[in-house]
Amino acid sequence: MSTTILMIHGMMTTAICWMAYRGFFEKLGYRCLVPTLRHHEMRPDRIPDPRLSETGLLDYVDDMEQLIQGLPEPPIVLGHSLGGLIAQILIGRSRVRVSAGVLITPAPPQGVFLFTRRNLRTLAGIVLRPRWWRSACRLSSAATSYGVFNRMPIGMHERLHSFIVPESGRTLLQVGFPVFDSEKASRVDGRGMTVPLLVIGAAHDNLVPSSVVKRIHGKYRANAVYREYDNHAHFIISEPGWERVAGDIHAWLEGLAGRRHGRE
Repeated sequence: MSTTILMIHGMMTTAICWMAYRGFFEKLGYRCLVPTLRHHEMRPDRIPDPRLSETGLLDYVDDMEQLIQGLPEPPIVLGHSLGGLIAQILIGRSRVRVSAGVLITPAPPQGVFLFTRRNLRTLAGIVLRPRWWRSACRLSSAATSYGVFNRMPIGMHERLHSFIVPESGRTLLQVGFPVFDSEKASRVDGRGMTVPLLVIGAAHDNLVPSSVVKRIHGKYRANAVYREYDNHAHFIISEPGWERVAGDIHAWLEGLAGRRHGRE
């Protein structure tokens, strides 16, 4: 089993969201790569790079593929939210060598319907605006508290909002409304999804509800394990109790390594 983990963050954030996980896995001897997606490296209170609104989902995927191609071993790809969809697309590409995938409250690929009452409430402030898909978008503080940070201590919300950065409306359209995307960017080639997968859902997730995550798992059931956490929501990677989830991921990876060693 690889000792390299590529951690891919989600929409409207940066690699800073992996701070806890990076420290956890590096102490266990893993090499952790935590890139920030293209045009996301910005101060939240500044005007975003004008190129962000033109950036699409496959731009992020291609950047991660280029990073993987330069590595000495096929990495474990660990993706959260949008990063979980990027991971699915990467793993589905036959030319990309990956040893395992961990999809944490992942955004769905084409063919898995995303929207529920809860996430429509979260995203309404964006998708009800004119021509939002041609601009950089950002969730309001109220929407972020409801949809992303609803299991974080309320006293931390103001500070957490300061880490939310704008996202490409084009990418949001490709993920949430693939029927309008001529590129079909969110399509995953299921024939390439042959590596072991751990798919993680959260019972209180208001952005990617566990019902959606279960359908994602269903697409890859032959080589995927599903786990759901009752006391967590979308920001499971930083919520109180995140250590248990990270520990379960490590135990799953160790189990894969043990099975492979046993076959040698």
